[in-house]
Order: sequence, then structure tokens, then C-alpha cells
Amino acid sequence: MGFKRILEQANTCDWKHRNWYRDANTYLATMTEHFTMPLEKVVGICSALSPSCGWKQNVQDTYRFIRSNGKYKGCVTYGPQVVKAHRILRLKKRFNEIPDILHGPKTVAFYNALMSPSSNGDPVIDTHMVKAYLNDPKIDSGDKIIKALLKPNKVVEMQGEIRELAAECNINIHSCQAIIWSTWKRITGNRIDSNALPIWESLLNAPYIQEGLFVN
Repeated sequence: MGFKRILEQANTCDWKHRNWYRDANTYLATMTEHFTMPLEKVVGICSALSPSCGWKQNVQDTYRFIRSNGKYKGCVTYGPQVVKAHRILRLKKRFNEIPDILHGPKTVAFYNALMSPSSNGDPVIDTHMVKAYLNDPKIDSGDKIIKALLKPNKVVEMQGEIRELAAECNINIHSCQAIIWSTWKRITGNRIDSNALPIWESLLNAPYIQEGLFVN
């Protein structure tokens, strides 16, 4: 077990993903400008809607949720996460409350990484990162081992290893986590969703009343 064996397999392309969080921050800033909404709220909603979906789906759901003023009913994530997104959407100020609303270790870490990609905050640990830690892409996400490793004390241990690897490589903690994640995606045959693609912008001219999912 451990992330080091994954990082050792990183190639030049994987290392290019070290700026993933920085690019994601810039990417979400364009949505902020489009909706004239504070970046904290856009990132908070994006983080709330992130569990159980890839980045492309995450961004699309975020756009549709904000565009419909929270009426969009097709978010892929779990119901309680949508409730959190609604709470963030309703915030007029006190954006420092967003981490408390998110509450979950993964979504809080994701929020902080997206907001401050150059900081050395807690690295994001989710189910995919746990599978990388176990070096087992086939293990079921609901397996008891996965659940055990997602407990707070185990998450802190895994975050500690990423911090150590980042220090050894003399790179930012979020960059180190992004490289590990990119490498794991590649060696397990999965595609990386690029921040360079206009994922949400393609929705600008889409019809906003579709199958009763939401009403503008």
C-alpha cells in the first residue's frame, strides 16, 4: 500500500497535470464572471456537487444548478450534497461558513484546493485516491476496506504521506496529489477531464426546459 509506488510511475504527461487545481480555479473563475457570483460560492457549489461524479459532470451540474437558481433536478451526486449546494447558493455573505456547510473531509479539502491551489492545505482524499493507495482499481467503492480507510484518522495518515512525497519532490501538496491522481487514472485506463475544454460554455445555448428537470 502507499502512494509512492504510484508517483514513481508518473510520466511527463502526468507531471503536466501538477497544475490541475490552478487551472480548475481559473476555469471556475470564468463561470464566476458569467454569473456575476463570488468565486467562493461557485467553488462551494462545485465542491458540494462533486461526490460520485467526474470533473466534466461536476462542472456541468454546477453550471446547470446555478443557471436554474437551484431548480435543476439532474445532479448526479447524493441528495444531501444537493441540499448543501442550496445552502451555499442562498448565502449573501459570510462565505467563511462554506467549509462548515460542506463538512465532509473530501469536499472541504476539494474546496480549499480549488480556492487556494498554491497553498499547502490538506490534499484531497476520495475513493479513487484510496484505490490508488491500495493499488487495487477493481475493489468495490463500498468495500469495507475502502470505508475503513476513509475514516478521519486514516485519511490524515494518507494525507501525511502525500505531504512527505511533496516535500521530497519539492512541489506543492496539491500538485503532488494531482500528479498521483493523474498517474492512477492513466495506468488504470481512465481519461483525465481537461480544464482546457469549454465544458460548461457549450451549455450556454442549450434549452433550459428539458424533461421537467428544471425550469428557468
